[in-house]
Amino acid sequence: MFNEELKQDKVTCIPFFKGKLQSDFNKLVLFLDSLHQQKLKASHWTDLKIIPKASFVMCYTPDSVCLKYDISEPYFKADYRHTNDPVSEDSCVELFISFGEDVNYYNLEFNALGTCLAAYGSGRNDRQRLPEELIAGIQHVQAWKVYIPEHNNYQWTLTLNIPLQVFCYSNLSSLDGSTARANVYKCGDQLIEPHYLMWNDIKTDQPDYHQPEYFRKISFEQLQDKKQ
Repeated sequence: MFNEELKQDKVTCIPFFKGKLQSDFNKLVLFLDSLHQQKLKASHWTDLKIIPKASFVMCYTPDSVCLKYDISEPYFKADYRHTNDPVSEDSCVELFISFGEDVNYYNLEFNALGTCLAAYGSGRNDRQRLPEELIAGIQHVQAWKVYIPEHNNYQWTLTLNIPLQVFCYSNLSSLDGSTARANVYKCGDQLIEPHYLMWNDIKTDQPDYHQPEYFRKISFEQLQDKKQ
């Protein structure tokens, strides 16, 4: 299950959230908070003086994928406010995911305000931006604060509820028992000290998150037939 420590050669199981988002989004947040946080690791692409801390949790519902990111970093930027702006230049978290046997994948990138860039394709140079009206359906709750122990440190969280309709090239009616491949990232290309964090390590010489061969296998929890 997702609340266990993971190994790269094992399939990660994404749990099912049984609540009703329409009635109380806070229940989703509480459920996500009960899961074991998966840490993102710093890449070999940069030599950081202070390494940001980033982790995430993920679950799914009958009609959406949900994530919560927890971030602590020495520098913070949240300037972009329009859909499909280059939010990777801000303090940014990202989900790259490919469903089933699809060789193409989605990249969904969010700054701390919840501003989203989303696209689909086979690689970095083959991207089709997703329609803004679909991206507008993504729910988000963000929170951040600043405290100063020895130096400025910015802590923020972002909770996302991504409707299956957003994945418009995949014809998803349910994720029950299905499989996917994914990687999760944290970056900030235009921060004072840019950084690149990732869930599954990428072994390229230059920074490049568009590496689906390094995605991790995930499976969505198989639900029991209620009739049995």
